[in-house]
Amino acid sequence: YYDLLNVQTSISQAAGEKTAIEKRHTFLKNYFTLYQDNKKIVGDDEYTKTTGKNPDEERKKINL
Repeated sequence: YYDLLNVQTSISQAAGEKTAIEKRHTFLKNYFTLYQDNKKIVGDDEYTKTTGKNPDEERKKINL
């Protein structure tokens, strides 16, 4: 959640500045690499520990 807020801030405030672009790039690279290598989404392990629920099953319940 904290990472998402940081990315949203880098998008909405000074979006064209070098540091904001670098933050977004780093965020996307880290999250994508973890998923690509491990087929896991950042935060899923913590969610499972906290709630005892399977995040994939919980995501299936949500209709966007």
